[in-house]
Amino acid sequence: MGYVIETEIEKDYIKLVASGEQTLESNKELVFQVIEACTENNIRKVLVDISGTLGQPGTFSDFKLANIAAKEAFGLIQRVALVNRQENREFTSFFETAIRNRGINLLAFLDEQEAIKWLLES
Repeated sequence: MGYVIETEIEKDYIKLVASGEQTLESNKELVFQVIEACTENNIRKVLVDISGTLGQPGTFSDFKLANIAAKEAFGLIQRVALVNRQENREFTSFFETAIRNRGINLLAFLDEQEAIKWLLES
């Protein structure tokens, strides 16, 4: 079963909040929804909140997701702020490094307000 994803269009960014079981497939679905929302609304900054998801598919899945996301989103998205929980910080940091190494400007945060502040800096 995939995520339940809520999308909010803000003035300068798009916010997507995911809940449900975190799997490689649900994460890929989220990536494609991020790209679709940004493209449809001509907004290149996005806040993705996965702090309400359950489970963690592991670093190999995160590595595969970074490859897919970078390939699909490269040049379409200017900044991505990813919000997650402390207990997933190790996996989130790995994903952050993997996707940044592929040219996507993504930073991970534990606090939504800090994420928004960074997202809107430039």
